[in-house]
Amino acid sequence: MFQFQRGAAGASKWGFADLCHSAGAPDAAGDPACYVRSDQTNSVVYRGANNLIYELYVSAGVSWDYNELSLISGAPYALGDPVGYAGSDGRNSVVYRGADDHI
Repeated sequence: MFQFQRGAAGASKWGFADLCHSAGAPDAAGDPACYVRSDQTNSVVYRGANNLIYELYVSAGVSWDYNELSLISGAPYALGDPVGYAGSDGRNSVVYRGADDHI
């Protein structure tokens, strides 16, 4: 999974990074979805090659890290790609179609 990023304000140079490699995260099988969590952390959620859901995140420009959301939560394997959002109640949520065809 690659990130294209424009330099700091006023800079015109673009660059890219391999986010999975940078964070030591598993390879992706599905399409990524990006959002800003309620704690102002930049987050990318994706379906891994093992059909688990992962989150890549970075806050305050520090290095990328990852969470294994499926393992943390005990959620079922994924068939669909996840989408993350910060709800009006301040909770962060990730939704996807599971192997049981439920959301």
